Amino acid sequence: MSDASRRRILERTRRATHGRTPITLPHPAIAAIPSDLAAFGVRFLEFATVGGKRHGTLTTGRSLAESVPSLPPGLVMPGRVAVGRSPLARGLAEAMAIDWSVPGGRADELQAVIIEGRALVGELGSVLVDPREVQPASAVFLAEVQVLVARADALVPSLSEALAAAAGLHAPHALLISGPSRTADVEKTLVCPAHGPRETHLVIVEQGC
Repeated sequence: MSDASRRRILERTRRATHGRTPITLPHPAIAAIPSDLAAFGVRFLEFATVGGKRHGTLTTGRSLAESVPSLPPGLVMPGRVAVGRSPLARGLAEAMAIDWSVPGGRADELQAVIIEGRALVGELGSVLVDPREVQPASAVFLAEVQVLVARADALVPSLSEALAAAAGLHAPHALLISGPSRTADVEKTLVCPAHGPRETHLVIVEQGC
């Protein structure tokens, strides 16, 4: 862009904004987004709700065994699930009577994936996972049902702290999950589910479970 073009754009901007009251941003302490576990849960379920229909659940409990009965019945089909290698993911699979030692098959044939959420991002309602924990890693994107499990102490208030947690995992492709798949490509109309996961379910257990 030439200098003359820049000057014309700047002059038009000045004329358009002349006499307008500048925008005043609120003090950061006032603008802070609540990031406790309850607020996180509200945001997580907002992502799972489209057009008044909910495509996921949030379950909390003191233990995995206590939480499983609250999950929708028939959520996971044995033999068509990829289970993450973390003790928490495998513990949830066992509580759901899923044999995690049996391979789930090809990614395009998987019905569900069970993986640990390494961070719960309070300000977003999103869950950070490391796709490398499951085989194949593409199962996180392709399985119809995502079942996430996390400890309550995985809650972090901000995205920056979640990214710091990802750096600590040495995860080159850490993934933020914000509800099931959706698209607004056609006439800007939000459609859910689209491609990939049709449901996203989260189980949160207390620390040390």
